[in-house]
Amino acid sequence: MTSTTSTTLLPPVMVGRPSTSAEAGRTIYFYGWEDPANSRISTDNPDVLKVIPGADHGSWTSTPCAEGIKPGTACVTITPSPADPDQCVLTTRITVTT
Repeated sequence: MTSTTSTTLLPPVMVGRPSTSAEAGRTIYFYGWEDPANSRISTDNPDVLKVIPGADHGSWTSTPCAEGIKPGTACVTITPSPADPDQCVLTTRITVTT
């Protein structure tokens, strides 16, 4: 007897605007950072959003992201690394839905 496991993958939510919404369990990616591994990400509501910093993985670099934990609203702030010439801080409101 053979056992199989089925997994449904959802497409990411890409953020490049002042506010957005996503379902709980979805990952929200923040793109466009000059040096994403050295940027800082934070949230004002960690009960609603889990923030994940960008990182250097050797052969690739991940961008900062957040995962919706439960329905609610949270603000995310990303501060660019000192290497980013814009030095433009992003603050965006995320509404997590069911």
